[in-house]
Amino acid sequence: MDKRKSGKIIREARIQNNITQSELGDCVGVSNKAVSRWENGESFPDVGVLENLALVLGVSIQDIITGEKEGKDNSVVTEIVRVASLQQREKKRNLVRKILLISNFILCIIVGYSAIGDNGFILVNDSIISYIVIMIISYTLVVYIWISEDSTTDSNNCKIKKNMKIVAFVLFLLSLIIGFGEIFMIDKDFILFGIIKANVGPFINGQIIGLFILNIFWFIVAVYMYDKKLSPIHSGWLLSVASMYLLALYGDLLHRLNSIQGLVNSLMLRSVAVVAILGLFLVFANIKNK
Repeated sequence: MDKRKSGKIIREARIQNNITQSELGDCVGVSNKAVSRWENGESFPDVGVLENLALVLGVSIQDIITGEKEGKDNSVVTEIVRVASLQQREKKRNLVRKILLISNFILCIIVGYSAIGDNGFILVNDSIISYIVIMIISYTLVVYIWISEDSTTDSNNCKIKKNMKIVAFVLFLLSLIIGFGEIFMIDKDFILFGIIKANVGPFINGQIIGLFILNIFWFIVAVYMYDKKLSPIHSGWLLSVASMYLLALYGDLLHRLNSIQGLVNSLMLRSVAVVAILGLFLVFANIKNK
């Protein structure tokens, strides 16, 4: 491969098609300076733009690579470049997916810390609207990755995915149980393990924090398996996110407790909101995948 010869082919084809360097750069997604470096033989076009570049200039990929207009069958070269280009794009998409997953993970932790740890660190008012908006953002990120990836898996991956789903579902049920356990323990003055009444609140908060940490651990394991291609994105991811937001909402409510009736109403509202939005996203994701 001779970069100067390739640059000459690109320049001649560009001039022949009455295209400026800026226009060519816009067509293939690079700057006019990059085009100039190609034509001067200082650099060679990235494999990701070769297919589009050849199409715009009306030359073959092989002509650009060899720097000579050979006029021979170049289907093999074209296919190799096409596959390499697709692989490069997939690597970029995978990087974006990982960034989105990590961003979602950090978002869940921040919301959880605000609600369970330092109440009011981020979410300072009594409205659940802010929680719901952030929760929808988290669901959207997971569903986007879920429906944009290749979902084919082998039998071992299917077993791993099934087990991860079961664990996520159990954690989700435990989150609901802890939430409604708040009502029972506070409303009925039900005391476990001989705990004095003044310590019921800290006891429940400790359970919420512990279960939140378990969901964080589940998410870390799931991201690791996804990165190693051991298990794809599945419904368990949404369940885990829902569990974290349920626990955040319950923890926030525990800090704002003012009456039993207010506790019942707020807890029901928050539970229904999380479960309803979770159901909508699960239905949407399954429809898109099919």
